[in-house]
Amino acid sequence: MNSSDRIERKILLKADPAQVWQALSEAERFGRWFGVALAGQQFIPGQRARAR
Repeated sequence: MNSSDRIERKILLKADPAQVWQALSEAERFGRWFGVALAGQQFIPGQRARAR
């Protein structure tokens, strides 16, 4: 059995790379794209973000 510490998936998004990066790197935008409440939070390396 081969194991890995990551999951990869390719998808096609109808957005330019800058919009995608903002959605992945800014908590509030991420929440809007994925339908979770992350208002007032920040993504900080090594820390967990809590969605509502």
